This record gives sequence, C-alpha cells and structure tokens, in this order.
Amino acid sequence: TVQTINNEDVVTDSLTGLMWQRTFVEDKTWQDAMDYCANLNYAGHDDWRLPTAVELQTLVDYGRSNPSIDTSAFPNTPSDRFWSSSSVAGNNNIAWIVLFGNGILDHRYKDYYLDARCVRSGPFPSGGVSNYQSREYVHNEPVVVDMETGLIWQGQHVTGKTWQQAMAYCESLNYGGFNDWRLPNINELFTLVNLDKHGPASDFPGMPSDWFWSSSSVAGYSDHVWYVHFDYGGLVYSVKGHNNDARCVRSGP
Repeated sequence: TVQTINNEDVVTDSLTGLMWQRTFVEDKTWQDAMDYCANLNYAGHDDWRLPTAVELQTLVDYGRSNPSIDTSAFPNTPSDRFWSSSSVAGNNNIAWIVLFGNGILDHRYKDYYLDARCVRSGPFPSGGVSNYQSREYVHNEPVVVDMETGLIWQGQHVTGKTWQQAMAYCESLNYGGFNDWRLPNINELFTLVNLDKHGPASDFPGMPSDWFWSSSSVAGYSDHVWYVHFDYGGLVYSVKGHNNDARCVRSGP
C-alpha cells in the first residue's frame, strides 16, 4: 500500500508488515547508509533503519528484471546494488547487498559506494522466513517439517545433478510416504538460510556447505536458474547444465 504522509511517500508491505521509504539515496558507503537511515526523519517517522539482508530480499520480484522489483510500488528504482545492514558472518568488513537488476543476493566491502532504501518496524529474523525445523521419520526415510512455513522437506539430498535432472528427480520421487515432491522455488529454498552463520549458513539438520538448485528460472534468461550457496547463503544463478545438489520439498500437511 502506498501512502503519502507530509508529502513523502511510503510503501507498507501487507505480507511482512514492513514500511519502506519509497525514495532512495545513491552513492553511500555502508556506514554512511547506516547513518543516513538512523538519522532520517521521513513521512512523520524518525525510527528508520537500514534493512537487513532478509528484509531487503523480500522486495525482489524474481518474475521480472531490470529492475527486479514492483515498479508500481517503487518507481524509478535503478537496476543497481543496494546495501543491507547485515554483515557477512565471519567477516565484519563485508556486508550483504541486493542487486536489483536481477535479484542477486551478494556481498561487498563496506567502503563501496552503493544505493540505500530505509525501512521501519520489525525486524525480521536474520535467517529466512524460519530457522526452526522439526525432524520426523516416515517409512524410515527422514523428512523435516518447517513449523513456520508448513513446508515438508526431504531430509536427505542428492548431489551432482543438472537442473533438468534435479527437476525430474523430485517430480518422480516417492519418499517418506509421499509422491508429490517438487524442486523448491527460490523463495522457498531461501527460507532454509540463516545469514548469521556460515559453513553452512543454515540451521537445517545435516545441511552441507554446497550449492542447491531451485526451480526458478532467471527472468529474461531462460537458460539460467537460481540457486543458493549454503556456505554463506548467497542467492546467485547458473546455467542449467551445471551440476549442483538438490533437496525436494512438498506443501504440508
């Protein structure tokens, strides 16, 4: 929802409850961006802050590119890199950033000059939607139930699969008493990330520090697909012919 308060526009996300500055600033170091948001008095509020990486990633629309954001809610957003407040686990000199050309979650040294958009309310947890899983066993095949998202995950995973092989593997999988498995989309896969950790950046039981396929193709590049690198938790993409790991998911119950 777009509102104008004191002649300044804000966007409230009905899914997350976060209120966003509709405008943005350019060419800020990470510390400058942190200070800008902390000192911002905008639309009648003075409790603005630089968003966490997870919060910033919620603005990405993976169905479009250049920019990969809702341009009705956020017009004039450039296909540039935007700062988050989240430092990379294990290296306080680097912070997570989102490239709104296509939605990559990457990182940069904090002395780079990037864009910034402030947020208020929250904050979200540092991981994805949830970091809490409950492990259950059906037919002696482990599944992990995410009590927050309702998703049921294959407790095991497979390695060395091209994207086409990973898609086919999940669609034909009969596991844990279910046969409606599928390869997760990029937003579902990201719920397994915890950016406060590395090696792996996840609380999921037995998660290796490997690359895992999602089912989501890159907007404008049908031969490329999104995946998560669970060493640090970045969202990047690769051609479909590369070999990565795969873990299947199904919707509960």
